[in-house]
Parts: sequence; C-alpha cells; structure tokens
Amino acid sequence: MTEIAVQDTIASKPSWSDATLYWRCDYQTYAYLRFIRKYFFIDRRRRAQHRRWAAKRPENRIVPKPVYLHAYDGWYNRRGDLYDTKWLQMFNQARYPSQAPVLPFPQHVVNQIRQEAEQIFNSLEEAGEINLKHKLDAKVKLFLTA
Repeated sequence: MTEIAVQDTIASKPSWSDATLYWRCDYQTYAYLRFIRKYFFIDRRRRAQHRRWAAKRPENRIVPKPVYLHAYDGWYNRRGDLYDTKWLQMFNQARYPSQAPVLPFPQHVVNQIRQEAEQIFNSLEEAGEINLKHKLDAKVKLFLTA
C-alpha cells in the first residue's frame, strides 16, 4: 500500500472531534456533486411519472403529459435503464470524511465534475427549471460564474 503525503490531502479538525478528518474534495466540488445528484433524482421521479402516464390508455389520461429533464438523457440507455452512476458514486465518496488520509479527486476529475454541473445547469436554466430561491442552486450559480 502506498503512503499518502499529508500535504496532498484536504483535512480539517472540527471542534466536535479530536481526530483530523480527510475529505475527497473541497466544498465547491461537493456542491457541484450535490447539484448533479439533486436534479438527477428529480429527473428520475419525472421519468417514472412519464412512464406511468404513457402506460395509460389515451382516454384515461386526465393529467397533462409529464415532462422530464433532458439534461440527463446521456445517463440512460434506449430502454430507459440507468447505466451511468459514476457521478452518484463520487458524491457518496465525497459526502463523508475519513479518519485515514485519502487522496482527493484528481484535477481532471474535478474539471469533469464542473463541466457536467455547468452543462446540466445551463440545460435546466434554458428549460426554466432552476430555482434560485433554493440555496444549493444559488451557490452553484455563484460558483459557476466566479
């Protein structure tokens, strides 16, 4: 097992803990991952509503056709099954700190996360789905414009 140099890590010592905790990324990258995850689950719920609506006979469709977010189309195959979960796995890795030193995400991965968040943000902004009253959406907009 390779030894991790302390200067290569993102560490903090919270007031409620005696141990130093190590994180996989900085807060800005974590906010991007939270944003990607939040709208992914909104999109997943809307796709399920759309499937249920499409399964009904036309005369039984009393609600308008549900619209899902097209920002996540690349995450699904033709049948509608989810096949790309790397962003969700990265969110789970970044969410909790470790007591053992861990290497942060490489810079090219951080750049990919930012590009994905920016692409999704722009797509949702065009569709009018962004709610800037929500703290996370406002933070991501601030981070993307900075």
